[in-house]
Amino acid sequence: MQAKNIWPPWKQIALLFMLCGIGLIIGSFVSAGIAIFFFHVPISELSEALKSPKHATVLKIMQVVSSFFAMGLPAFLFGLIRQKKDAFGVLGFNKAISGKQFFIVVLMGIAGLFIGGALSELNSLIPISKNATQFFEKLESEYNEQVFALANMKTNVDFIIALLVLALAPALFEEMLFRGSLQPVFIAASRNAFMGILWTSLIFSAIHFSWYGFLTRLFLGILLGYVFYMSKNIWLSVALHFFNNTVGVTQLYALSKAGMLNDEAMKDHFPIYYGILGAVILIVLFINFKRESELVLSTHNIMKNKYIE
Repeated sequence: MQAKNIWPPWKQIALLFMLCGIGLIIGSFVSAGIAIFFFHVPISELSEALKSPKHATVLKIMQVVSSFFAMGLPAFLFGLIRQKKDAFGVLGFNKAISGKQFFIVVLMGIAGLFIGGALSELNSLIPISKNATQFFEKLESEYNEQVFALANMKTNVDFIIALLVLALAPALFEEMLFRGSLQPVFIAASRNAFMGILWTSLIFSAIHFSWYGFLTRLFLGILLGYVFYMSKNIWLSVALHFFNNTVGVTQLYALSKAGMLNDEAMKDHFPIYYGILGAVILIVLFINFKRESELVLSTHNIMKNKYIE
């Protein structure tokens, strides 16, 4: 369904960022309220309380709530403004999907792991100043502390809950925001698919506040962007995103059970030639994915829509 051209693209981007900002503020208050209710500690002590593994369940609830308000809800409202009758359709939720597409996406995820690991290694080789190194290492350490608190998984039930909270929820809400909402508007603004996907991916990587994972997440954003751009179906980019997150959660689960969860174990570095091999495989997969996506779109009679690129 064709979405309404409500405003020029850059005004739409400003509107979306405003919705995200409001959602972030509301989500922060709701999350803080949840923490205060369960922890019974002053706001000044919340930060330390959240680092404790024994509070992992509450922290997971807060994670989902904050992601919903900061990303999922703004994306839905943005879709609603663009097309009241089919807000989810505008975001790319449709039935134009095939089993072959899904299978190729999983293979893309596997190839992407090798590329991401190689890019992580490349990222670590980029020279930066001593002050910048200290700053980014501090951010990385703080991020890992939060991950360790969330990754307190001792049983299979803990693992399944973690998959829902740390893998599925972020995959769904982030794809709604970045691929379903922001990417089409950036493409319209730049009048160039690659530039629109690149700008979206840069922001996607930057909001994770990780220098050492910047290139890896930038690559993931571009990969997700082209999956959505070619298929016009957000379920496929959610599936790929979920696969990527699931690999990370499974690694955390294995390390947690083995008592080896530490900063060093969190580093995923592969030799550069792994990335080159992965890139060759990925190109072949994309050729087949593009062909299958065109067939699926033609079968479902989904017309090209610059708002659902």
